[in-house]
Amino acid sequence: MIRIVVVEDEQELREEIVSFLKMSGYAAAGVGDGAALDRHLQGRACDIVVLDVGLPGEDGYSIAARLHTAQPLGIIMLTARDQVDSRVQGLKSGADVYLVKPVDLTELAANVDSLYRRIAPLQRLGTAAASADDEWLLDSTEWCITAPAGQSMELTATEYRFVLKLAEARGALVSREEIVTALGHSYTYFDNRRIDSMMTRLRRKSESELGFELPIKTARAAGFAFTAPMLINSGND
Repeated sequence: MIRIVVVEDEQELREEIVSFLKMSGYAAAGVGDGAALDRHLQGRACDIVVLDVGLPGEDGYSIAARLHTAQPLGIIMLTARDQVDSRVQGLKSGADVYLVKPVDLTELAANVDSLYRRIAPLQRLGTAAASADDEWLLDSTEWCITAPAGQSMELTATEYRFVLKLAEARGALVSREEIVTALGHSYTYFDNRRIDSMMTRLRRKSESELGFELPIKTARAAGFAFTAPMLINSGND
C-alpha cells in the first residue's frame, strides 16, 4: 500500500485530497506545514509527499530540498504557481512531479502510481539494511506501543486487543467482524459505532501522547489495517 502525506495549509483542500486518496486505496494523511510533516515522519514511514509551495513558515521549496537529500521519498508539488521559473525551481529543489492547482484528483492519483513505480526499487535498496529500525513495537507485558523513534503510549485492554489483531495481520485489512470477535463480542449483537468511537479516541490519544496518529488505515464499512512494520513482543523472547 502506497503511503502518502499531503502537506497543505488550506484545511478544506487538504481534507478533500486526503479523503480522495484514502477512498482510492492509499494510506494517506494530511498535515498543515513543514513542522507537522517532520513530526509525522518521525513516527511512520512514507513513500510520497504531496507538497504545497506557499506554506506558513518553511516554504515547499525548502522542504523539498531537505527531504530530497535526507531520504528516498517521492515528492509531488501541488501549487497554484504556474510560471515556468516556479516549475524549474520546484524541480531543482527535488520535486519529481510539479502539478498546478486546481488539479483533477484522478490525475493526482495517476501521478502517484507512476512516481511510485519509479521510486519503489530505490526505496527497497535504501531501507533493506535498516528495516528493523523502522519497526513499531507492541509489548504484551506492558500493554504499550512504541514508535520507531522511541515514543511510547500505554494502551487499555480493548485498545491492546485491537492493535494486536491489526499487528498480526501484517498490513492486511482486518474486517470489522474479525475485530469484534478479537474484542470478545458477538458481531450479530455488536454496535459497530463502538469501534468507530474507539478509533477516534485512539487517534486523539496518539496525537496527544506521541505527537502523531498511529499508522492505521480505515476502509469505510470494511475494516482497518496497520500500515507500518510491527514487532510483537510476547515477553517470551
